[in-house]
Amino acid sequence: KFGMSANVFHFQRFSITQDRAAFKVGTDGILLGAWADDTAVSHALDIGTGTGLLALMLAQRCPEAKIDAVEIDADAAAQAAENVNRSRWSERVWVMNTAVQTFTRWTSQRYDLIVSNPPFFAAQAGLSARGRREGTRQTTMLTHEELIGCVDLLLAENGRFCTILPIAAAGAILKNAATQKLHCTRKTAVRPMPHKPPHRMLLQFERVAKPAQIDTLTIETSQHHVYTDEFIALTRQFYLSFVD
Repeated sequence: KFGMSANVFHFQRFSITQDRAAFKVGTDGILLGAWADDTAVSHALDIGTGTGLLALMLAQRCPEAKIDAVEIDADAAAQAAENVNRSRWSERVWVMNTAVQTFTRWTSQRYDLIVSNPPFFAAQAGLSARGRREGTRQTTMLTHEELIGCVDLLLAENGRFCTILPIAAAGAILKNAATQKLHCTRKTAVRPMPHKPPHRMLLQFERVAKPAQIDTLTIETSQHHVYTDEFIALTRQFYLSFVD
């Protein structure tokens, strides 16, 4: 419905080919890319870029920004680089096939905005891997604690870190962030429909404590594939279906 054809997801100003990436384009990533605060961004970082979706969304929203995107999976990184190279922003976006832990050790750049759509659940001890997609969804290669540690080292003094997580995982990352003195300054609970409970949480962290902005976003009305005005307003500049 939203511009999907075979292994290509078409947006208004760019397209994402995703046949070689374990982590496909999904609503979570699009929500995060549209929700992240793009105020005064000159350098941005996408941790675990996958197909390059978030990096390209930020490139569209932040016309002056230089954007780095790191991805540990070689196939996904190659595909992200191809998606970037086909876009109109290829001169401002760099994709690197590396772990963020390694990247953190050798870069001196500090970022005004860091985004990450991280793995969904902590891996259980002794759990066998079932292909790269499962490995992507488990925090085996990058725990949320490690993610926050890297963010702390990479975030500019006045920078923002934005992420999206299942409701059940939000508490742990809030606790990990607090240990690094990263304060939650914005929080949006996302529910699929009005009668359903929130299933995702959009979170923003900053170094300076301030009262958090707290709200709720509902994706669909009581009818499937009929989208709320607030969801359309947030994502209007991306989805083909929402072109005026």
